[in-house]
Amino acid sequence: MFNGIFITSACCHGLSLKTVKQSRTLTTNTNFMKKKFLLQPLLWSMILILLSCQKNEVRDNSHDLLISKINSWLEKQKSEKQPNKASNIDLLKENIDFSALKFEGLNENEQFVVIPVKENYKIKKNIDKNTHATLLLVRDKTGNILRGNIVLYFPENNQQMNEIPHNTFYKMYAEKDLDCNGLFRFLSPTGTWMFQREYKNRKMSSFGFVKPDDTKAKTSTDCTLYFLNLYFWVDGVIVAQQTIYLGSICSSGGCDDGQNQSLCPDYGAGGGSGDGSNEPPEPCCISDPNVQFSSELSNITKDDCGLEGINPLTGNPTKPCIHEWTFHRWHFLWYNWDFTSFTNTNLEKEGGVWKFKTIAFQSVSRNGQLPPCASSECTINTANASISADGLTAKLILKYTIENRVACYQWWTPNNSIHTIKTDWSPPS
Repeated sequence: MFNGIFITSACCHGLSLKTVKQSRTLTTNTNFMKKKFLLQPLLWSMILILLSCQKNEVRDNSHDLLISKINSWLEKQKSEKQPNKASNIDLLKENIDFSALKFEGLNENEQFVVIPVKENYKIKKNIDKNTHATLLLVRDKTGNILRGNIVLYFPENNQQMNEIPHNTFYKMYAEKDLDCNGLFRFLSPTGTWMFQREYKNRKMSSFGFVKPDDTKAKTSTDCTLYFLNLYFWVDGVIVAQQTIYLGSICSSGGCDDGQNQSLCPDYGAGGGSGDGSNEPPEPCCISDPNVQFSSELSNITKDDCGLEGINPLTGNPTKPCIHEWTFHRWHFLWYNWDFTSFTNTNLEKEGGVWKFKTIAFQSVSRNGQLPPCASSECTINTANASISADGLTAKLILKYTIENRVACYQWWTPNNSIHTIKTDWSPPS
């Protein structure tokens, strides 16, 4: 009955049976397309959810692996000969806030892992409530932990701060202005006082490191004296130095002081000599293992000319000159050095004007002070020296490689940088 009525109604409107069938087919297709369009977003949503779950799973696995590596590295800092210091490692591990873990840059091969330490650690170690405690680790490209410190941050004027600003340590070692002021004291994972950096007006104002006296005190107990060597900066230049006596350790059998900011060095496996002995490690001349080489190009020139002579063919005055060009200056903590090139030229005076006749690059030298355990070498790849057609200008284009390294850190990766620079100069009068 329903079909008959529908057909009659359709015929009354001038529609044929064929048209009705087409309409039915169109309606069916339309419903199918609607279902298809509804199905596609659902499929994409499911795919996105699956991908998101996979990413979260990878992220979780990566986070768990990092935590495992950190705990494993901390365990290796223990020494059986120093049980009190070993217990400091256990306390630290119990109070690492992995949920607040962050990453910061260091250099092209290494990355900082910055993890706050919980308040319970500060309470147990009698650290002021306004002082921030942070576990600062360095990992390589494969994710392995290379080294690390506990960092105590004392805000300027003991002001209360919720956290250390993000990228503070990246800026610290990239020689950028910080977003905070105060003292950063670096300890070994067991709590031994190593070195410190202080910042005022967002710039480093002092650097200090703890160093034992090179000679034993003249006592029957064979004491070792410890000092804080401080260097003060103004606009990147050292203006003063101060040595502060911190105390002494009098024990022939080593020490195992578990106090916060202890002077007692780490022995054996706990970051010391590594041979299981009771002798402290030989200190590296670079107390801050994260310090970076820094530099800027310079353009300081000087011409040193010899006695004048006569060209027997032209009768014109001649003279030999050595052109010195200081082109690169380097810094490492309070150490500074330059690289200078030497180029030989011969000049002849024509019509009362000195002109270049010959030019030859000679060599490069380094001037200044380097740390005794560091090296910095300049290798000249190419040296193109030329004279302009009128003889009034000389040019030198240098392509060179600088290799910097620290010898007393076995994990130190040599810092290599390639540069191309040029200079032009006129004949000296």
